[in-house]
Amino acid sequence: MKKWKAGRKRSLLSIALFIALSLVASSRVTAQVGCLGKCEAQFAICLINSNSVSVIEGTCLESYEACVDACLGGSAAVLK
Repeated sequence: MKKWKAGRKRSLLSIALFIALSLVASSRVTAQVGCLGKCEAQFAICLINSNSVSVIEGTCLESYEACVDACLGGSAAVLK
């Protein structure tokens, strides 16, 4: 009987831990998605305001990549 209760308690703790970790990961992903949306908006504005291809390829793209790197933090290294 004691083993059953101990196993049940461990199972409940595992479920609670899984839920807690899921919520933390979910909120982090939501924040990253919002941040990436801002990067895309800034990139679109840069493209609209740019007159030459060299500016678009240089300045706009570099700014966009820097913004994405800042949003993703250490995760950006995986994409390279």
